[in-house]
Amino acid sequence: MAYQIGRAKTVQETLDLVDASGKVVKKITVKLDADSIAADFVRCYNEVIRKEKIVRELPKAAEGSPVQMSEIDAEKFNAAIEAFGSSILDLFSLIFGADQTQEILEFYDGKMMEMATQVVPFVVDVVTPAIKKANEQRMKQLGKNYKVSKAVQFGLNRQQRRNMGL
Repeated sequence: MAYQIGRAKTVQETLDLVDASGKVVKKITVKLDADSIAADFVRCYNEVIRKEKIVRELPKAAEGSPVQMSEIDAEKFNAAIEAFGSSILDLFSLIFGADQTQEILEFYDGKMMEMATQVVPFVVDVVTPAIKKANEQRMKQLGKNYKVSKAVQFGLNRQQRRNMGL
């Protein structure tokens, strides 16, 4: 029996951009090598969460003070919104690629919040589980490799390792 090795599977999904009448305007094909983008994905996703938290906390900061929301420093609010939008674009560029991210942005006529509201569920429901699964498989394989290397150190042959489930 030959020893078999393989490559990690890529996740392939199609994201349909549908207009108000229900007509599919554009199909975005997403090919993810979840294993290779895992670290960058976690970094970008956490950045989106941090920026969203800042945007959400700005109105709360105004509630406790005599200053009303309308009087909050407009520059600070706009900077927070811009940073949030930029973090979303970074995440989408990682997932979809720069060209397809631009196509999605054009579909939403540059309306960042509408785009985020509609596309982030795809990220949460499809991309995140795929990356989580890839990480779990990688950790399982690394653990298995460690056990095998330890078994080899102790002089177990391939048949003995198989019998032990290694």
